[in-house]
Amino acid sequence: MAQRVEYLNRIAGLLTEKNMSYSELANVLGCSRNTITNYFTGKTSMPVEHLLKISEHFKIPLIELLQLDQSTLVNQLKARIEDKEKIIEKLEKQLKYLQDFYDRFSESVYEQIKPK
Repeated sequence: MAQRVEYLNRIAGLLTEKNMSYSELANVLGCSRNTITNYFTGKTSMPVEHLLKISEHFKIPLIELLQLDQSTLVNQLKARIEDKEKIIEKLEKQLKYLQDFYDRFSESVYEQIKPK
């Protein structure tokens, strides 16, 4: 079983606080009770659409529901951007290599077929 995600603890706390069952949450989300159980046991991940519905139902901002502060989000986004920049850099190097290879290959073919 996967480790329980922290926001699920927050949702479980809201359910307890509001005296709400998994079945009632399933009705709010328009899914089965089994789906809710799968979320809380870590068998499946909760989709963003369900997180948004929970946020709206309990009138809690999504960022609060997920217990993320702005600096955490910014740091996560920066890390993802840095990862993407590294990938782009590698792809640019590969493209340059392929362009050089193509140029050398074209010159070689031209030398073989050019009229003498």
